[in-house]
Amino acid sequence: MYVLGLDIGTTKSAAVLLERKSGCPAAFSSQANGAGTGRQSVPAILESLAEAVRGLPEEKRRRVGLIGITGQMHGVVCWGGKRNPVFENWQSTLAAESGVLENVRRLPGCEALCGGYGFATLAVPGFCKGFLHAGTVMDYLGAQLTGTERSVMECSNAASWGLWDFSVSGWDRKAVAHLGIPPGLLPRPVAGGFPLGGVCPEWARRLGIPEGARVMVPIGDNPAAVIGSGGSPETDLFLTVGTGAQLAFHSARPEEMRRPGMFERRPFPAGGSLFVGAVLCGGKAVEILARFLADVLRHFSADIPMEEIYRKIAGCGTVPAAAPLRVSTRFMGERAAPALRGEIHNICVENLSFQELCRAWHAGLLDSLLDGLPPEIARSRRRIVVNGNAVRKSPLMLRLLRERMPEHEILLPDTREEAACGAALYAMRSGKRKCPVNFPW
Repeated sequence: MYVLGLDIGTTKSAAVLLERKSGCPAAFSSQANGAGTGRQSVPAILESLAEAVRGLPEEKRRRVGLIGITGQMHGVVCWGGKRNPVFENWQSTLAAESGVLENVRRLPGCEALCGGYGFATLAVPGFCKGFLHAGTVMDYLGAQLTGTERSVMECSNAASWGLWDFSVSGWDRKAVAHLGIPPGLLPRPVAGGFPLGGVCPEWARRLGIPEGARVMVPIGDNPAAVIGSGGSPETDLFLTVGTGAQLAFHSARPEEMRRPGMFERRPFPAGGSLFVGAVLCGGKAVEILARFLADVLRHFSADIPMEEIYRKIAGCGTVPAAAPLRVSTRFMGERAAPALRGEIHNICVENLSFQELCRAWHAGLLDSLLDGLPPEIARSRRRIVVNGNAVRKSPLMLRLLRERMPEHEILLPDTREEAACGAALYAMRSGKRKCPVNFPW
């Protein structure tokens, strides 16, 4: 028997199989989605996910009995009614560019709502008109897999839309009411481990998995990556660098975070709270640098494969110039300040070089995450668990991280697709059988 873990990422979909008895990974598969940025194509995402699942060994797929789902948080899909599904993801600028975000932030209880969050997008006039249901993209997948129109949403995902009230473990209904969103559109928040139902015949055929395999309510990709990393809640910080980037830590005592600053408190599916500092440009910042270098090379008739450009960037040294460059990697702004942009500072005669630019670029990315970490939290955690290929495959990023945090042990989990693995592990934990692997949460 196998457990299937699914992850709908920003640029790709991933699928993993875990052995039910041991919890060990048995197979991995991923597929780019080509779905775009901001407003993403729902059919492209579903097809990439189906291709990823079909890329797993057929004889193992036929023995799937349980499915855990995760994916990109904050965004919103509207579906049902006579319109085709519409998806604005966490990168969405719809609310900011339409001027709605500025107006919404003047409403009581909505002052901290960010662009790209579900409630900011749902507040845009006409966006949800004619639809019957709303949820994250993985909630939509869960409804499709089980062939149901029932719309429920696990609490970590629900909180990612903003306006979460920890005192009632639900949305701030008064704040939501100010947005003018039809109440019947919103899903019902549920605790992690809620069973959605069994896989319907249509999707069983499409994915090549057994009809009736049990599907659990999806959880967000950030907590899923934390779970899948195998770290410890008491001792670890969790650094995830995908398209965006997050620095997170778990706490059973929210009062220890006296000055949250850039860190946002979110419910954690396995209990307690996850404090998350997030930036929009994580691995995307490195991609921007690589595309710039590729463009320069093409002007000199040098057609260098992107893989080689990334390899050269990752191999740069960490010794700064005598007058170091300073780079801000906020190229896409920040959720609370969409108009922010990246900057390069302190350019002089001696320091504008390939090596120094690459070093400063990566150092700036780490600064955007680590500068806001309260000293008392840094002192109370001994290790940093690193997830995501943007840092895992970059010797430069790892060296800079070790130099920046010399008192912390840097751990790289020996698994791939941590979020998909975390979704599968959490599904196992939520089932009636005991999870066979060490699960400190």
